[in-house]
Amino acid sequence: AGFIGSPRMNFLKGTARQPGSLELDHGASLPLAELRQPAGEVVLGVRPDGFAVGDGATAPVRGKVVLNEYLGRESYLHLELEAGGRVVVEVAPDNPVRLDEIVGLELKPRAAHLFDAASEQRLAA
Repeated sequence: AGFIGSPRMNFLKGTARQPGSLELDHGASLPLAELRQPAGEVVLGVRPDGFAVGDGATAPVRGKVVLNEYLGRESYLHLELEAGGRVVVEVAPDNPVRLDEIVGLELKPRAAHLFDAASEQRLAA
């Protein structure tokens, strides 16, 4: 699955073994209310504005800020996930996050796009 846009959609591979939770390939488990049934190997697509940045001490998915791009009305945080991989997250330009800070990530409601890993077909999520 590929999408047009800048910055591009974030893609994370994982396994949907049970309703309500996605096990990412790198070990973290992400609560996913939209996941209503097991679907096997999947790819989770999330646009940069689909994440909420929160407390790095308690979130199930955490990342280190490696770049903060200020682009006027928004900023984009580039994160290296502790569990492996990178994502880009849109935040307000006045966000207090600093380079090298560990932040938590949560999915905003209806921000998840699930795809079958083999066929790349969108799953009902």
